[in-house]
Amino acid sequence: MIIVYASFRKKQRENARKALEKKIEELENKHKASGETSVLKTLQETRTAMNEFLNLKVEKILSILRQRTFDGGPRAAKVLAYKLKFIDKKSKELITGRREIANTFTKYYQDLYDAAHDNLNKDRLMQFFQKIKLPKATEEQNTMLTKTM
Repeated sequence: MIIVYASFRKKQRENARKALEKKIEELENKHKASGETSVLKTLQETRTAMNEFLNLKVEKILSILRQRTFDGGPRAAKVLAYKLKFIDKKSKELITGRREIANTFTKYYQDLYDAAHDNLNKDRLMQFFQKIKLPKATEEQNTMLTKTM
């Protein structure tokens, strides 16, 4: 349903743009023929409306590009980008440079994995894996799996 609505709105915007272009062309021809100031004023208003329309279109495209730039990549990176919002926790300053953002991500992941590695207790892991009852391949299944085809 959302796709249908979005498609409908896109067609409406396209029709509105075409109507503005056609009206501008007609007003330009009319102004060339008559030279009236009222026609010129209407032409300027129509051009202003067209400029506003095009500005909205550019803003939308820029918004999409920003999302692709900062939220691109796997889901984990998107979640991280959303949570960090590129604010350095220590200095509470907004980070805007690409290299600085990349360094922030690098430091975040290094700290994350270093902390996870430090907290691992090998004995506890071995106990956990010994409790898990996984099926084991028999000798016959093992030979079938390893023989050449």
